[in-house]
Amino acid sequence: MSKKSLISAGGAIVIIAALVVIYAVLANQHKPEKTVNAFNEAVEKNDTDTLKKLIDPDQKDAVINKESLSAFVKYLKTNNESYQVIKDSLNKQIENEDFTSSAEQVSLVEDGKSLGMFPNYKLKAKTVNLIAKGQDDNDKLNFAIKNFKKSLNKIDKNKEIYGPLLPGEYKVKATVKNDLGTFNKEKKKDVWGSADVSFLIDDEKLARDNKQVQKDIINAANKFNEDMSVYVTSGFDPDKLTNVTNDFKKNLTGIDANFKAIKEHVEKIESQFLESTVNMDDLDLSLFEGDWKAEVTVLVSYNEKIKIEQGKDFEDVSYQELRNFTLTYDKDQGKWMVDDLSGKSAEGSEADDWDNKKEIKIDDPPVRKWPKKDSFI
Repeated sequence: MSKKSLISAGGAIVIIAALVVIYAVLANQHKPEKTVNAFNEAVEKNDTDTLKKLIDPDQKDAVINKESLSAFVKYLKTNNESYQVIKDSLNKQIENEDFTSSAEQVSLVEDGKSLGMFPNYKLKAKTVNLIAKGQDDNDKLNFAIKNFKKSLNKIDKNKEIYGPLLPGEYKVKATVKNDLGTFNKEKKKDVWGSADVSFLIDDEKLARDNKQVQKDIINAANKFNEDMSVYVTSGFDPDKLTNVTNDFKKNLTGIDANFKAIKEHVEKIESQFLESTVNMDDLDLSLFEGDWKAEVTVLVSYNEKIKIEQGKDFEDVSYQELRNFTLTYDKDQGKWMVDDLSGKSAEGSEADDWDNKKEIKIDDPPVRKWPKKDSFI
């Protein structure tokens, strides 16, 4: 064999050896263990850039950004048992050389090949949806995730299901719009495990805790208290009660007629609504088949005087009363209306035992008179 042939043979051996080394290096770099180790290291360091390259959601509409990946990591670090289940499952996939989606939240799957021979691996994540529970059929809902640019998509026209989301621990903001207004509920939520995770919407609690709704109910009750003085000094004309239901007015039928029968013996009536105290702990709301109802207890105080014909002096009939209001929300008028009322005589000290109360003082309260002559209050 010539010297030239020996050199050629030696060169071929060197080249083959180099190719073997290169193949071994590339094969080692594409081992599934490399992907799993990179995943675990990224979780420990909260390396969202690396995780973004490794994780592939099963629903392409899922947002994969720093916020969603951080939520994913936060859940795993907070729930070590769930994290360990994923680790064990990934190791078992490698042991069984089964790189298809498993029943776990995260699976190791093949994702094409490099150079046509070395398999690439990714971590397939099962996405999760939020499903609203407990809301009224007429509610209009919106779900958003803190630091997400857009609200979650509604993915079912017939059901209140929103998503998809990369599994994780999120701060969820639900916006509920109903007849009483627009309400927000923010809650930390573990979006993990099931395909659909429930998010409870409690319309009654949202409305009950809302300052504007509380104010509207108190104002409606207080308007009735003011109107009562007008009603008494109008000959008991039910139309002077401006925020009561028709059913309430029907219950007053005949009172005005009774007054007409005796009014010739009455010389003067005067009424002055002085103040009220609302028991805020007693304020309650309920929603049934789209209709809102509220109940509240109010302590009221009136200065009232009456003078009988040919009497020398007037009689002081001032009083304090504990009123239990039932109100309904009129959708057409967009306001609360008094639908029922029960009252009992009070001493004025009842509110002393109320822990959460709102006192309403009337500045320079007007004196209502019948007939419209000079006041003696």
